[in-house]
Amino acid sequence: MESYFDTLLAPAPLVTGGVLILVALLSMILRPTESFNVPFVGVEDRDMSKMKAKYVHEADKLLREGYDKFQASIFQVMTPDGPRLFLPRSFANELKGYPRHEMSGMKATTDRLLGEYTTIDHESQTGLNSIKIDLNRHLDWTSINLNDKLPRIVAQASALIFVGPALNRNKDWLNCTTTFAADVMIGGEKLKTWKPILRPVAQYFIPEVRRIQSDHAFAHTLLLPVLKSRAEEESRQGEKYAKPNDMIQWIQDRARKSGDKTVDTKEQANLQMLAATAAIHTTRMAVMHAIYDLAARPEYVEPLREEIQNALKMSGGTFTKQCLTQLRRLDSFMKESQRHNPPSIATFQRKALVPVKLSNGFHIPSGTIVQCNTNILEESPPSWGDPLSFDGFRFYKLRSKPEDTNKYQFASPSFDSMQFGLGNDACPGRFFASNQIKIILVYIFRHYDIKFEEGEVGRPKNILFEIAIFTAKTHINGAQEPRLPKVIEDIDVILKVTGSTVCGYNLHLLHSSIVELQKGDILGHEFCGIVDELGSALKNLKKGDRVVARFQIKAMYGVPLGDGNLLKLPDDVPDEKGLFLSDEGDAVAIWGAGPVGQMWAEFSFMNGASRVIMIDHNWRLDFVKEKYPKVESANYSELKGI
Repeated sequence: MESYFDTLLAPAPLVTGGVLILVALLSMILRPTESFNVPFVGVEDRDMSKMKAKYVHEADKLLREGYDKFQASIFQVMTPDGPRLFLPRSFANELKGYPRHEMSGMKATTDRLLGEYTTIDHESQTGLNSIKIDLNRHLDWTSINLNDKLPRIVAQASALIFVGPALNRNKDWLNCTTTFAADVMIGGEKLKTWKPILRPVAQYFIPEVRRIQSDHAFAHTLLLPVLKSRAEEESRQGEKYAKPNDMIQWIQDRARKSGDKTVDTKEQANLQMLAATAAIHTTRMAVMHAIYDLAARPEYVEPLREEIQNALKMSGGTFTKQCLTQLRRLDSFMKESQRHNPPSIATFQRKALVPVKLSNGFHIPSGTIVQCNTNILEESPPSWGDPLSFDGFRFYKLRSKPEDTNKYQFASPSFDSMQFGLGNDACPGRFFASNQIKIILVYIFRHYDIKFEEGEVGRPKNILFEIAIFTAKTHINGAQEPRLPKVIEDIDVILKVTGSTVCGYNLHLLHSSIVELQKGDILGHEFCGIVDELGSALKNLKKGDRVVARFQIKAMYGVPLGDGNLLKLPDDVPDEKGLFLSDEGDAVAIWGAGPVGQMWAEFSFMNGASRVIMIDHNWRLDFVKEKYPKVESANYSELKGI
């Protein structure tokens, strides 16, 4: 009796089956590529491989040629993915109202990056709403600290909002998210060089694609303890549980509210990786383009620094949402930089999920990806001025009219500015990206002077890969020099610090519990120094004076003021004595009866003070009177002139 294995291994059927499979494979591989009944651009030599290569390296020239030849008409270009339709800008207004289930920007992106293999091929309404609604609602507390590598800076800044303080400084998490973002981009492009029928096998020969699954698994391993710890804490505290203010929590809350059962711990990790991928590359490129443009045009440096200084002064020295909205010149500079160096030279990418008929009668078949040819600077409105020149304050000037004060912003998509898309599929995280870019640039502009490497003349030319624009990698580490402080206000003092002591608060800094210290930072707000430069309004000091700064910050801006905080030191008083502002046997007045004040009271008595007077009010003074009977007290709320 013939067994199953005998039948399976019979030579004739095997050969026949192999032939049929080979024929099927060849028919799919050699099947002519479907095109559309519109003109082609860049097909002069009819060599398919050369046409595709030209799109990879010279897409800007092809799209410019298409615009010059056809302008208001549709044309197509041969790409590594097959023919791609490019529409005039005018069709964006027509298509922007289509719902996502008919014209999808996300589907177009996942197709372009081969999401089936790079794992970015699924949409989560819960995750999307967490970005579109929750992320934009909680922008006030965005803050970052720069490191030496921009991708890591962006990853760390994003992670603070996405996964919270438990992971935003975790080296493994930062490496995982930055590696995943690179693997998706590079792996997808490498896989596209293979025929679609061969990709299921080819994916295993591409290191970046193979690594993507391990990226996901490692991210889940890192995130799982955080999720478990939060679940246990919430269960233990019940209604008293203080929910963290990050995307992990927003996703969980939205999933519970909507009944989305797909959001388990693995999906949380997947959504976090996708969010990081979207943030890291585009934000890094926008920052680098702005840095290059500023280095090429140093005349913008001082006006931008002046605006930053004024905005910080008005906000008390801290970054708030309101503070960032005051940076209109910086916002304009960013927008102009993006106008000349957009993420992509063609925007409004959509995949038709149903047949779509345009107003000119053209039919877009279901499954077709279309884009608008939008990087034509000459199409800018006449009111914008010279479209080809770089005017960093172009949009700042346009916003000077009262009726236009809220228009022309970096994060505001419009028909004339579609870098963030338009309509239903406009980038949901654009407001977060705008604030993040501003904070990074503010830090750089305030602390560094930027210049190109020796021998570099002008702005380095961008690198083009298909329609994506990148900065020149060889110049990404252009020379940067620490910026020396300058007198800005007429009451400013530039001080060369010669000695400093720390208080209890500085221990948080020292142990990295609050912020990461930068190279050159000096701890302590009790310090001595020599006056190096001073403003014209200061009459009680001169250059060369030795001074000590009182530890009480006498300023509404949270920084010492030269006319109120600095006391002259005699030449025979060394720094280590000047820092304590008192000699043995003197009366000591201490403002503030908190823990630090109480320690100073003990310290003063130990060092021979004859009297210690504690200045505070209410229950704090009552506590001091009970615990420290030797200390005299003064209630400042009862004193006149205080």
